[in-house]
Amino acid sequence: MSENLPSKRKYGVPQFRDRIIRRLETAYAENKFDLEEYEKRLDLAYRAEFIEDLEILVHDFPPQQQPGRIDLPDENSEGDGDTKIAVLGDKHLTAEDFKDKRLQILSIVGDVNIDIRGFRHVVEPIHIKVHSFLGDTRVIIPRGMKVKNRFKSLIGDYELVRNESPEGSPEGSLEEQRGICVLEGFSVLGDVSIQEEGSRKKGFLQKFFQGWRNRG
Repeated sequence: MSENLPSKRKYGVPQFRDRIIRRLETAYAENKFDLEEYEKRLDLAYRAEFIEDLEILVHDFPPQQQPGRIDLPDENSEGDGDTKIAVLGDKHLTAEDFKDKRLQILSIVGDVNIDIRGFRHVVEPIHIKVHSFLGDTRVIIPRGMKVKNRFKSLIGDYELVRNESPEGSPEGSLEEQRGICVLEGFSVLGDVSIQEEGSRKKGFLQKFFQGWRNRG
């Protein structure tokens, strides 16, 4: 019977993937490797289908547990952060709504507006997971923040608008140019728009802040 078992393990992959990603985030934040290496390993983590494929991504990390043990989270471990739900209405969120730099949103018939300029000086990756039905998703990011788009859209567009500073203007500080936003999830019949602060897109801010006073 054992001869027919697969050589690689799939059980527990989603939870194990989250743990591996967190270890990669910590290593990058502690400057253990550069952004290029972090993005390379992060891509492999999201594509991995087996436990062994994930384990190899941290093979050169200091051991956390005894050899042979699978590093799976327990019931009290952190997941995707707080989940915000919006039904038949828009949702307006800021950095204050994130838990451990993670946020998960479920929106049904309504737009999701997220302002993460409060993470301007944060080095750790910011994770946003959105599940949206019949609504647009708009995000304002700090100047210089990179965007890792893993968002899937059915009948909808994706747009990233960067700040095009005039020639001769001073460049942003080193802190402003660091950081990365990882956008995940999916949208059905809705567009995804990401705008860097300081950029100019006609109608974007008007749509973004529409209904802000009624937030909550």
